[in-house]
Amino acid sequence: MQARILLLSDGQANAGLTNTLEIGNRCASMAEVRVTTSTYGLGKHFNEVLMVQMAKAGLGNSYYGQTAEDLLDLFQEEFELLQNLCCRRLKMTLTTPQGVTASVLNGYLRTGDNGWRLPDLAYGGEAWAAIRLHIPRAVEQADDNQIEVILDFEDSHNNALRLGSSFQ
Repeated sequence: MQARILLLSDGQANAGLTNTLEIGNRCASMAEVRVTTSTYGLGKHFNEVLMVQMAKAGLGNSYYGQTAEDLLDLFQEEFELLQNLCCRRLKMTLTTPQGVTASVLNGYLRTGDNGWRLPDLAYGGEAWAAIRLHIPRAVEQADDNQIEVILDFEDSHNNALRLGSSFQ
């Protein structure tokens, strides 16, 4: 089972836990047990940093509007996304030759094992990852310099699937 929290707020953490990083860490912990978080910042002065951090760490989406009416279409969009998810818990893992370093420029959360969490995808949706590789000359001239990209995810029936590709 998977659940999604939809938080509508001005994002002003003024009581209890107020540290943006710690709040984001809690959202990430919840996402690991299949409770994701999408945020809806409301008003001109909502705390965008906190609301975006919560959604990013919580593997959800972040939206904003000045009035509740501005958010109506965004709520509908989120509900349609949730009804049409085909790839949940999408994780991209990169395997590189020794000496090659890889970084993902999109700001996706790192999983600690050369992996990054990508957003859930609906049918017909897309997820993009911009990858920066640092390849030392010694590796560039080696014979065995394959890079492998693996995508692990769960389909709409919670079946674990894996897709992979390698290139030289």
